[in-house]
Amino acid sequence: MKVFSICICASILFACTSKNILPEYKEFRNYPNENRVNHNGSVFQYYFIKNAPKDNDELRLYTDKVVKELMVYKFNDTLKRVSFFFFTDRESVFWGVDESYHSNRSGVEDYNNPRRAEYSCYLDKKNKIRLITTIYKNERASIPSIIYSKSKIIKDEK
Repeated sequence: MKVFSICICASILFACTSKNILPEYKEFRNYPNENRVNHNGSVFQYYFIKNAPKDNDELRLYTDKVVKELMVYKFNDTLKRVSFFFFTDRESVFWGVDESYHSNRSGVEDYNNPRRAEYSCYLDKKNKIRLITTIYKNERASIPSIIYSKSKIIKDEK
């Protein structure tokens, strides 16, 4: 009976403390961001969000704020596009984040947890910086459904 009481108290304490943890974006250990411009003039940045919000609108608001912090790039003849990919974290069986993402190419892919947010900034033909935001649904599918997509001009480069 004593062991049962201790287990109940420990689980209540763990549930109460883990609920109020704020989301935090982190760079992948296994896929570090190199800031290399590829042959198409693009830079790809990959992050995962520890303690990601379950609500998609909250996820979008959080990633919107993060992209404003991370978008320090200046577009020119060499750099034409910057894309940010945010994967939501998966909790492992024992406390902590499971960062076992798989990829057959140079970028990160997560076949088991496809919920992610993608932000792509590029210089259009009228010298305006455009931002395309896409949030994908958390579903096991080869191509997950898009639940939010928006394109907007964020800056006029003259």
